[in-house]
Amino acid sequence: MNKIKKCDGCNKHCEFGAKLITNSYILDMQKQYYTPTINGDIITAYVENGKQKSIDLCETSAAAIEVAQQVSRFCSYHMQNAK
Repeated sequence: MNKIKKCDGCNKHCEFGAKLITNSYILDMQKQYYTPTINGDIITAYVENGKQKSIDLCETSAAAIEVAQQVSRFCSYHMQNAK
């Protein structure tokens, strides 16, 4: 059974996920790519130290979920960022 992964950085407990990208602009249309999601929202960029960082497409849903977990640490509600 696949356990749903959730953030433990605050009491919102946002859910990490991955969305399959189907786009005719991807070079290899036979290959599947995923983008990370947090609470169903697609994450394409985040802000770290005042600079916007873009997120690359991932080759697996597991990799996209891992990226979502890493990005969640930059959320302003995350315990380590709360002041």
